[in-house]
Amino acid sequence: MRAKAVLAEIPGVSRVLLDKAGSVLVVQSSVPSGTLRRALDTAQLPAAVVRRSVGRRNLAVIDQAALALLVLVAQIVFARYGFGLAWPIPLMAQAAATVFVLLIPGASVLREAAAGLRRLRFSVEMTLVIGAGAAWTAGLLSSLHLRDAGQPYFLLGTLIVFCGLLAQAANRASQAISSEKVRNLLHLMPDDATVEGRNGLQRVRTATLQRGRVVVVGQGMRFPADGTIVEGAGPVDESTITGADAPQPYGPGDAVLAGTVNLGAPLRVKVTARPRNAVVGLLARLAAAEDSPRQAVVHGWLDRRLKWAYFGALVLAMIVVAVGIMAGPDWWGVPLEQGMLVAAAATPASLMLIGPTAYSVAALVLRRWGIWVRDPAAIDRVGQVTLLVARMSGVVTEGRRRVLKATAAGGGDERRILGLAAAAVEGSAFRWAGAVARAAIRSGVAETGLETRQVQQADGVVADVQQSGRSHRVATGTAAFLAAQGVRIHPNFLHGDLPGELAAEPMYVVVDGRAAGVIWLTEPIRLTARRALLDLRANGVETCLMSDRDVHELEQIAATVASDSYVIAETDEQQVAEIAAMRESGHVVAMTGHPVRDGAALAAADVSIGFGILDSPAAARTGFLVRDESPLLLSACFAAARVTKRRLWQSAVLATVPMLAAVVLAVMGRLDVWIALILLGVGVGLVMLNGLRMLYWRPRFSDGMG
Repeated sequence: MRAKAVLAEIPGVSRVLLDKAGSVLVVQSSVPSGTLRRALDTAQLPAAVVRRSVGRRNLAVIDQAALALLVLVAQIVFARYGFGLAWPIPLMAQAAATVFVLLIPGASVLREAAAGLRRLRFSVEMTLVIGAGAAWTAGLLSSLHLRDAGQPYFLLGTLIVFCGLLAQAANRASQAISSEKVRNLLHLMPDDATVEGRNGLQRVRTATLQRGRVVVVGQGMRFPADGTIVEGAGPVDESTITGADAPQPYGPGDAVLAGTVNLGAPLRVKVTARPRNAVVGLLARLAAAEDSPRQAVVHGWLDRRLKWAYFGALVLAMIVVAVGIMAGPDWWGVPLEQGMLVAAAATPASLMLIGPTAYSVAALVLRRWGIWVRDPAAIDRVGQVTLLVARMSGVVTEGRRRVLKATAAGGGDERRILGLAAAAVEGSAFRWAGAVARAAIRSGVAETGLETRQVQQADGVVADVQQSGRSHRVATGTAAFLAAQGVRIHPNFLHGDLPGELAAEPMYVVVDGRAAGVIWLTEPIRLTARRALLDLRANGVETCLMSDRDVHELEQIAATVASDSYVIAETDEQQVAEIAAMRESGHVVAMTGHPVRDGAALAAADVSIGFGILDSPAAARTGFLVRDESPLLLSACFAAARVTKRRLWQSAVLATVPMLAAVVLAVMGRLDVWIALILLGVGVGLVMLNGLRMLYWRPRFSDGMG
């Protein structure tokens, strides 16, 4: 638990929670997440950190955009009809409305602009503030000449601020779509609990549970609160909290978490924390409020060009003013008004909508196909990927073993061997227990009973099993496990014939000290794996399989699915080192795997794609979250990224044409404020419509689907 010791030295860290794999799952603190990440990286403990936000939440950006739109509509109606009000009341009302939109709904834009000014960094938000301010100033100058002629300028200023808020609202919408699965963690806790009382057992609402009460949790039920087991023992499924695949054995004195599932006999549990303070609730709140890096409202490459282009427009505006001054004495009137109009018309308001619109629609479309975009910026990054590293188990193969064949020594009964082995391993920590139990049920030999279990490990089990009224000592597992238990097997038996199946592995069964048979297990290759990897190769993405299996087995599977390469990495450190070497060689690396088992490797890659449990807090650490391990869904992530990039370029062209037209008309002295409003509105409309075209996109594997 070195991670806890490292983080405990940082002032402001109040709580650290690790998952079963020992990696950092959540840190509750008031310090920036960057500080936490640097501390972990320095100690060579890579982890994704979810931290509590300590800032106040203002009015939702979506509501702010809606309010700005209402004000804009009111300004348009007021400018059109006037309602018989005498000057200067209409002018004052329009000017006040624009200031209101900039200061109240547009407060978030102002904050971003002020932050950029403090850092001496010219930001896109600053262009909005400058453009809106220029339009407002031009409105005042125009009104001094022609009274009501200044009203359209105020409309232009409000429209500019509205575009910025609309871009931020699109960002929030995509983030809301992405975080839905994490928020579902709050529904893991049961509504009712069975509590021990003076009059026996009674049902109460989970929210009313107090510390010290004893609850009874039956088989298949979720624990209603964090607590300590008082009586009983059995396996507990923690997959929804930590993402761990295999159930963990629990007994008296062990701490259990709310939301986990009791898979064994009923347990008596003493509540140690009120339900509202349960770890699952804490994780859900922290994950929903995580301070992820601010998603840029403009695509990265476009952002840099926009700022320089607008800087050039400001220079052009100053030239217009200078020419006007040299042409006549009325420098504060028409020339300055025209210069302000150029600065307002050149504001990249419509261009700001390009990234948020494209990313939000792409996230919505991917969600339709079972792909949740946890980080919208990952859509951009995945389009730059040149190498995909995929965990072999669960991605290329099905990730779950199945019994291929049971062979009895000396021509004995194969069903008897399967029944004895299934009884010995059922409910144990043996890694293939589930596969053997399912095979026994299918074969109708599940009547064999377990008496006692002496040894249980991930590689094997030693147990006393009763079959047909007789008790047998059964040792089953890998050859290494049996050797460690002192069970000797004849070498000829250890090297039995391998079934005609790719990558089959033996599970040896020894009954009463004698070799009784072998159960062969295999992990089938997914039928769609080869097609998906070939699709990726056709689009310029190399693939590399990563596994801890035998090199011969890995080589066979890589050749079968047409993978470009493969690597063997048995530990988290080896996985991280392999990915670091790939990045140093010039590749942009995407990693796909389980959010918990492969958490360190996912964090080390440029893009992370997580498979498995969607409602696990660990899933919040991935860029993409896929409903299952289908390789076709994997290729769909890359295909959607390519289409989104095309939409970005198309929208950039569509938005730039009206903006350039406004600048050209301004240079020619033909730009009218109404023309500027129309051109800006056209640019916004074209960007929105082009982004919405993504709604009709379908991945290739959907061809022929209804």
